[in-house]
Order: sequence, then C-alpha cells, then structure tokens
Amino acid sequence: MATKGYDAGVKEYRDNSGRLWKTDVDDVGFFVVIKLRDDIEKAKEINRGIN
Repeated sequence: MATKGYDAGVKEYRDNSGRLWKTDVDDVGFFVVIKLRDDIEKAKEINRGIN
C-alpha cells in the first residue's frame, strides 16, 4: 500500500513464533501490517511502547 508515493504498510509479515500477519480489509474493518522505521525519534518511541 502506498500513500503519496510512500509505503504505508506491507502485504504480510511472519513473526518470530511463525504467525503470518496480512494487511487486509474485511467486514470488521481495515487491518494494516506496518514496518516501523528506526531512523527517527518518534518511531523509536512507538517501538519502545510496543516491545
């Protein structure tokens, strides 16, 4: 997925436990798999909150 020429999500990602996560839209709503950048402070802050 791209917005204004920038990636906004990835199609799929397999985590360390083997679970496959996919960007998708269904009857519940929009679920997007993202990759956080690590070269800016806000991304580092969000990553600390997730982990």
